[in-house]
Amino acid sequence: PGARSPDALRQLEFFGSLMALAMRSRSLLNLCLCPSVWMALNNSDGDVRRPFASPGGMGAAQRRLRERKLRHLAMFDVMAVKAVQFLLDADKQDCDASNFADVFDERFATQLSDGSIVDLIPGG
Repeated sequence: PGARSPDALRQLEFFGSLMALAMRSRSLLNLCLCPSVWMALNNSDGDVRRPFASPGGMGAAQRRLRERKLRHLAMFDVMAVKAVQFLLDADKQDCDASNFADVFDERFATQLSDGSIVDLIPGG
């Protein structure tokens, strides 16, 4: 989504044309894409606005969804998964609002495909 260079846009346009041609001709297109690309294409990852809801009051379906999202994140960044799991278990780490900044020295930012860094929450 952040790929804005002329070369990247040409590549995306070509990929879209290839997929459209396969659909119109009803031909199978044997694409070996990583699972995260397929998930993005068919939006199978659930609600992206709240990726790791707090466990309080969570039902079994929400817990399974959270675990699935953590497995998907692990495809890219195992350390991020460990950090999220640590955050989810903050109460077990004797962490509260008064010492949160001391316990967690993390920035919540990501690098997009165009190379820019974007804060995931205000102030990172």
